[in-house]
Amino acid sequence: RFATEIAPHFFSKPASDPDMLELMKDDIMEMAPHFQDVQFFMSNSSDYIAAMHPNMQPDNAYFWRDENGDLDCGILDWCNFGRMPFMGCFMGCLVGMESDMLDEQEENMMRIFAEEYRRYGGPQLDHQDMVMRFRLAFVRMLMDNCKW
Repeated sequence: RFATEIAPHFFSKPASDPDMLELMKDDIMEMAPHFQDVQFFMSNSSDYIAAMHPNMQPDNAYFWRDENGDLDCGILDWCNFGRMPFMGCFMGCLVGMESDMLDEQEENMMRIFAEEYRRYGGPQLDHQDMVMRFRLAFVRMLMDNCKW
């Protein structure tokens, strides 16, 4: 009701469309019995596990540009830092992103991450596999986000 009646102006048209919201609910209900399987899948390859923070937004990190102008970051909140599947952590980092921008940039972000991950010594990741894992994490975490 909040997205459809009280504050639809804060949401994109699809996000405030009652039919789309009903479809989203149906999708979540269909996926819910498989959420543990999704979590297992997200953890099944060490290629997708890294030491990181699950919510690297400005309240948990600080950012600066180095002498070459490259963006770098440090961690303020070490409590949640650990070794974990990073595709699920992308949700914590991108949850505040405008939905239209996320739709537009999702595949490009995964491609760039895969390239940079490899460039800095990580394994070669298929960005299409990353997109699939990100979308699975999105559906799995969407239910928790809707409870707030």
